[in-house]
Formats: sequence, structure tokens, C-alpha cells
Amino acid sequence: MVLGRHDTSWDAIKGFLMGKTFKEELNAFDNRSFTEERRLKVKEYIRANDSCFEEDRVRRTSVAIVPMFKWTFAQIKFSEVYIEVRPLEEEAMQLESQLSKFKKDLNNLQQEVASLNALIEEKRATFEKGATEAAQLKIDVDKAEETINSAESLVGKLENEFTRWNEQVLTNLLIFSDKFLNITELQ
Repeated sequence: MVLGRHDTSWDAIKGFLMGKTFKEELNAFDNRSFTEERRLKVKEYIRANDSCFEEDRVRRTSVAIVPMFKWTFAQIKFSEVYIEVRPLEEEAMQLESQLSKFKKDLNNLQQEVASLNALIEEKRATFEKGATEAAQLKIDVDKAEETINSAESLVGKLENEFTRWNEQVLTNLLIFSDKFLNITELQ
């Protein structure tokens, strides 16, 4: 019944145990596939035939069947434990899946951070270059303003000199014209 066979007669059991596929079926048995329903049917069958499942009686019937007898009870116990463990196992698989996803997300975020850091470095270098250029432009503007101020001062001085020179020329012209008129009158 544990292996999915329903004929529980002694002849059917002996035939199965002596069959060519017995070892393969026993080795291929996945005890995780031993369902709750099947486990309950096996336990009910054992309860109904309780006297047949005493280890001493089984040993007297056939020493060769004792390991199979123990294997059957081990599968029942495993099934009972596995019913408790299965949700934990499924949760562990889900957590492992989530962990894998989180690791992938973390890797993606680390790559994005590295990319952003590279971009920040690039922008910082551009900013520093721009700041250096701005500082040089400020120095150049200050020099240009100094030159303009010097030029304005010079122009102001030249205007004063021009005005003084014009006044002097005008004064000299007036004096010259006055003398010229005096000379012309004398003649």
C-alpha cells in the first residue's frame, strides 16, 4: 500500500517481493510522494489488522520480510514528520527564491550605484574644469576692468589736457588776433 499497491494478500506481497522490479520500485520510491490520504489508509489497514503487524509475528512468518516491515513503519513516521516539515520546506524554497531575487536586485542596484558614481565623477570633473575656467575668466575680467579704469583715467586726464590746451590755444589766438589787429591798425 505504501508503494501504491492495493492487493494486500500474502500471495500478492510475496509475488511483489520476489518480482524483478521490487528493488527498482523500492529505490525509486519518493517518500515525499507518500500522501496524507495514502498514509491514513495504510494506518487504518494496520489498525484493522493489528495482530498481523507485531514485529515478533512478522519475524516468525518470514525473517526476510522484517526489513520491509521496518521500512513501512519508517515511511509512515517519515510521512507524519514530513507533513509538519513540508510547509517549512516550501517556505524555505520561497525564501531562497526571494533571496535569489533580492541578490539579483542588489546586484542591479550596485551596478546602478557604480554607474551613478561614475557619472558624478564625470560631472565633478566637468564642474571643476568649469570652476577653473570661471576663476580664470574672473581674473581676466578684473584685469580688463583695471585696464578700462586706467584707460578712463587716462582719457579723463587727456580731456583735462585737451581742455587746457584748447583754452591755451584760444587764449593764444586771442592774443595773436589782438596783436594782429593792433599791427594792422598801425599800418
